[in-house]
Amino acid sequence: AGLRTAAYNALLSEGGPSHKDEGLDRRQNAEDVLLEVLLMSGCGALLSTYSNVSVAAIYFAEPGFRFFMFGDSPPCLPESRTSSCLQGRCAGCGSEQPPLRCSRCRGAFFCSRDCQRLAWPSHRLYCQPATV
Repeated sequence: AGLRTAAYNALLSEGGPSHKDEGLDRRQNAEDVLLEVLLMSGCGALLSTYSNVSVAAIYFAEPGFRFFMFGDSPPCLPESRTSSCLQGRCAGCGSEQPPLRCSRCRGAFFCSRDCQRLAWPSHRLYCQPATV
């Protein structure tokens, strides 16, 4: 809720009089806020459809999202727990080594226990116990 409120307030912020076109300022502000919200909320997959992705956004994106931004397979999302989700690729580093499946959500794969441990801070945001 706090992230949603911050994004809403930033998008609707009123600027004082300016010699520049305020419409352009507001659009750039909205684009910046959108990028930040997508990165902070773990929706990096949506960045692949966003044409103005900065170098910083790519650098700071999670490894699984980084390769997707360039057109490969999509990362696992909460509503997308199909067996084809990152099939054959590690959700932590993107490696194509034989995957280990997350024992909790059963929807993410990792190349090793170490990679799974390193990816846990971001994976836990959408890792929900699998339901039968």
